[in-house]
Amino acid sequence: MTRFVIALLLTVAVEVPLSLLVGMRRKELITVLLVNCLTNPIAMLLYWVLCARTSLPHLLLRFLIEATVVLTEGWIYARGTDRKHPYLCSLALNAASYGVGALLGYWNVFERFGG
Repeated sequence: MTRFVIALLLTVAVEVPLSLLVGMRRKELITVLLVNCLTNPIAMLLYWVLCARTSLPHLLLRFLIEATVVLTEGWIYARGTDRKHPYLCSLALNAASYGVGALLGYWNVFERFGG
């Protein structure tokens, strides 16, 4: 459970300020927050279940799940924000939060917090 919470908090901590930096307004920031509260736990759970129940390579699972998240969030951003390129926006935000998470995981930061 702790990993799910840490992943969501990290995603929000990266993507919401980054959204602000690219010029999103308050309504759009709320959309980013809500979208992440929807997609992040589902993606984490799906990854965890598929890793345990399939023999697919974990890297392939990550790619497929992240691609699905990017497309889903891009579709929502196309309808809930004024972004000209919602899918590119989704890709950039997800790449940033995934990258930060990967670096923190590499440095074993999560282990220090019981994750």
